[in-house]
Amino acid sequence: MMKTKSSVRTVPKKTTMKLSRNHSEASNTEIAWESRALGAEHDYVQVASTELESRVEAALGLQMISIRLPKDLIETLKLIAKYRGTGYQPLMRDVLNRFAASELKTLAQEVNDTKHAKAAVSRALQKNVA
Repeated sequence: MMKTKSSVRTVPKKTTMKLSRNHSEASNTEIAWESRALGAEHDYVQVASTELESRVEAALGLQMISIRLPKDLIETLKLIAKYRGTGYQPLMRDVLNRFAASELKTLAQEVNDTKHAKAAVSRALQKNVA
């Protein structure tokens, strides 16, 4: 996979941290990490190796694709994602997964309906022949 500047991912460097005995301090530390108040500085990240990135993507079953979408759709998805507290790309995966699952159910129903219709026509033809 060819790397571009925008596709380079960073991972936290291994650090040691004294765990707090005070639960609220530990909770605040977790919030600080999640909000990127801690650990987001350049000194605390390193570029993930190609091998690590490939292993993570394989473990998650992800494949990078390229798609062109209308700018207004992307902006709408970003707005929805911000409201939902997620990124727009995970939101797009969720939207596509939901659509695919719904479409498969619709297709299965159409196939089932077609089979029933064919069976009904076949029975009607057999009655008329007999």
